[in-house]
Amino acid sequence: MGAYGGTEQASKSYFGEPTCQTIIAGDINGDCRVDLLDLSIMAAHWFGKD
Repeated sequence: MGAYGGTEQASKSYFGEPTCQTIIAGDINGDCRVDLLDLSIMAAHWFGKD
């Protein structure tokens, strides 16, 4: 459940939009697509530029 379980913060997404209902491997930003935006987020974290 975690520290925010059952609170308003528990349902918030990281990018300000509702999250996808289906878990898709590689979909970092939760927009139900694996695309270049996901790759750029991953690359930024990989190189420590987040």
